[in-house]
Amino acid sequence: MMTNLFGCDKNSRAHVESQFVDLEKIYSTANVSDLFKLYPKGFEIIYTVSNFDETGKDVQYSINVSGNPIDKSIKGFIEKKTGHFFEEDITSEIAYKHNIQYSAQGWESLDSDYVIEKEAKNITFLFQSNVFSEKILAGYKLINSRYNPEIPAYHLAYYLDEELAKKNHLDSSWRNQNENFVLSFTRNISDDRKYVQVNMSTSRSLKSETIINEYREVNDNE
Repeated sequence: MMTNLFGCDKNSRAHVESQFVDLEKIYSTANVSDLFKLYPKGFEIIYTVSNFDETGKDVQYSINVSGNPIDKSIKGFIEKKTGHFFEEDITSEIAYKHNIQYSAQGWESLDSDYVIEKEAKNITFLFQSNVFSEKILAGYKLINSRYNPEIPAYHLAYYLDEELAKKNHLDSSWRNQNENFVLSFTRNISDDRKYVQVNMSTSRSLKSETIINEYREVNDNE
């Protein structure tokens, strides 16, 4: 058990949840551009959505974009991967990787040889449609809470209920007897790279979102 001089257990649910007291400022932010109000020095978003069927065939979209604090542009790249994950050797290949930007009309391609497909164009971030706060977290059924002093970071894991899974278009049609649907939150508090990460996972779907409070130019050369 980790305690400070005042006897506070840094791994306790109450203490760890208190580190997410400002989470509701981010969730829900319907307009991506409004993140500049929360991160005036710019931001980076790393987002992944993955779905696979009963054979293990997977389709994964990843979006990595940055908000430029000077011109308020939100640019980066989208990557589509396909793979197979129920074999002894996991296979994965990149279907494409292209530069994109976010505008009032949604996602737009910056590459002349790429037209954004419907599945990708309709992708929205978790912070655009979910509301999370310290009070809401306190109502979830907890799996574990912990503090990692080496990073340093705080982490919370809860059972993901069917309603929230459905709202976020996660496939909850199949559940392994020994497997849980999980909703998790991580906050990195290191001075050089602070971020908040939210993950939602079922047996056949995953959505992961990391918001970093600093600007870093990203493109499809990465």
